[in-house]
Amino acid sequence: MSDSKIPIPVRHRFWIPGFVVLLSIITIGTLWEMPENLGPEIAERRMYSTLTVFLGIVLIFLWYLFLSRYSIVSRIAVFAVLITAGVVISKASPIRRIEFTGDMVPQFDFAWTKDRQDALAEHQKQLTATEASATVDLSMPGPDDVPDYRGYHRDGISPGPAINGKVEPKLLWKHPIGGGYASFVVVAPWAVTIEQRRDDEAVVCYDIRNGKQRWIHSYPAHFSEVLGGEGPRATPTIAEGKVYSLGALGHLTCLDAAEGKLLWQVNILDEGHVKNLQWGMAGSPLVVDGKVIVSPGSQQSSGQGGALVAFDAASGKFLWKAGEGLGGYSSPMPATLGGKKQVLSFEGQGVAGYDIEQGRELWRHPWKSDYDVNAIQPVVVDDSHVAISSTAGCALLEVKPVDGKWSVSEVWKNRNLKADYSNLILHEGHLYGLDLGIMTCLDVKTGKRLWKGGRFGHGQFLLRGDVFIVQGEQGELAMVKATPEAFQPLSQIQAIEGQTWNNPTLTGKQLLVRNHLEMASFQLDE
Repeated sequence: MSDSKIPIPVRHRFWIPGFVVLLSIITIGTLWEMPENLGPEIAERRMYSTLTVFLGIVLIFLWYLFLSRYSIVSRIAVFAVLITAGVVISKASPIRRIEFTGDMVPQFDFAWTKDRQDALAEHQKQLTATEASATVDLSMPGPDDVPDYRGYHRDGISPGPAINGKVEPKLLWKHPIGGGYASFVVVAPWAVTIEQRRDDEAVVCYDIRNGKQRWIHSYPAHFSEVLGGEGPRATPTIAEGKVYSLGALGHLTCLDAAEGKLLWQVNILDEGHVKNLQWGMAGSPLVVDGKVIVSPGSQQSSGQGGALVAFDAASGKFLWKAGEGLGGYSSPMPATLGGKKQVLSFEGQGVAGYDIEQGRELWRHPWKSDYDVNAIQPVVVDDSHVAISSTAGCALLEVKPVDGKWSVSEVWKNRNLKADYSNLILHEGHLYGLDLGIMTCLDVKTGKRLWKGGRFGHGQFLLRGDVFIVQGEQGELAMVKATPEAFQPLSQIQAIEGQTWNNPTLTGKQLLVRNHLEMASFQLDE
C-alpha cells in the first residue's frame, strides 16, 4: 500500500472576481435606474459607469496576481504579456485623439483618416484669398448683421426677414476650418471667427459669399484638454471697425478690421495673476462705453485677479478689475436693471451685477453647479428680473434697488430646465432651452414646464421671428416653431459633421455654422 499523499486540489477563490462583477453590475444598474430628477445627469452616469468598469477590471487583475493561487510562473507570464501589450498599443495605437460629447460619449479620431489640420492646409492651398480690392469694412453694421456674440443684445434673437422653417436650407458652400468652439460674427459680406491652426490661434476674416479667407492674424497659443479637445472657445466681437478676440489661454487681441493688423494685445490671465480655468477662457469680450470687459475669474485664495477686468478699447490700457467671484464660462452680459446700466457676470459660484464705469460690484446671488460650470448667458426678462440656468436647474431672480441697496430674491427655482452650456432664449413670456439636450418650454413667470421634446444634445439655437434655428451637437440643423403649445419640428438636415458646440449665426437669410472640423453656409427659405 503506497504512503504517497493525495494532492489537495487548489482552490482559486473564484468567488472574489464573481463578487466584483456582481457588485459592478448592481452599481451600474442602480445608476441608470435612478429617476432623472434625482440621480446624476447623463454625462455623470456614463462617467461613473466607466469608472466602475475600470475599477472592476483592476480589482480582478489584482486578485489574479495576489489572491488567485495560480502558480507564480503563470502570474508573472500574464503580467508580462499585459505590460508588453500596453506598451505596443500605446506606441502603435490607431487612435489619434479622443474627445467627448457633452454626455461623455467618446469620439475617436483614427490615424487612418486625414488629420483635420492637414485637411485645412490642403484646402487653403487650393484657394486664393478674396481679391485685395474687395475692401473689408466692418465699421457700419446693418440691422441684420451680427457684430456681437449671439446678436446685438447677446440674447440669441436675430432681427431680419421672416423665414419659412418648413423649407430645407440650401447649401451654398462648405469646407474645413481650424479647431475650436467659437462662432462667427458678421458685418456682411464679412465674417470673423477664431480658430486653432496647429500651434497657433488664428483670428480669421472670411467672405461669406464664397467662404474664401480674406485675412488672418495668428500668434503662438495652443490650448487643449481631455474632454473638450483643442482650440479657442470665445467668439470675437466687432466694434467701431475693430475686431476684439479672446483666446483660450487669455490673449485679448485688438485688430484693425480692414486688414487684420494687430493694434494691441494683452493677456488677461497675466494681468490678473490668475490661473486658467479647466476648460479655458470662454467668455466673448464685451465692448461697451469705450471699454473691453472680459471675465478671467478670480482665484479667491490668492486675493488676486478679478471676476471682471476692463481695458480701454482704443489702447488696451488696464482700467479696473472687480469682484472675487470664481471664474465661469459665460460671457459678460449688458443689462439695465432698476434703471441702472450694468454688466451681468454668471460666474463659477453665482451671478452678479457690476457698475460699468468703475467695476463696483452691485449685487450677487449664489448659484452652485457641478464642477462650478455656469456657462450660459443670463436672460434679462425685464427691468427687475433675470433668469439663469445650469445643471443645477433654473431660477427667476428679482433684482432691484431698495433704500439705496440692491435686493436679490428668487421668484421661483426648480429643475424643469437644466441648460448646462446651451443658452436660453426668451420669447413672448416663455423661456426656451435645451434641458440636457431636450428642447423645453417654461412659463417665465411661474417656472412651469409647458412641453419637452426633440433631442439635440448639447447644441445651441437662435430665434428669427417665430422659428427656432437649432444647431444640434452632432451637426444636425433643425427648424422648430416657437410656440408654447407643443414641440413642433418643421424640418431637419445634417448640416456639418462632427461634434458641434458652436452657436449658429444668421444674417439676412444666410446662415453660417461651424464646429472644430467644418464651416458651412446655407440659404434659408429659398
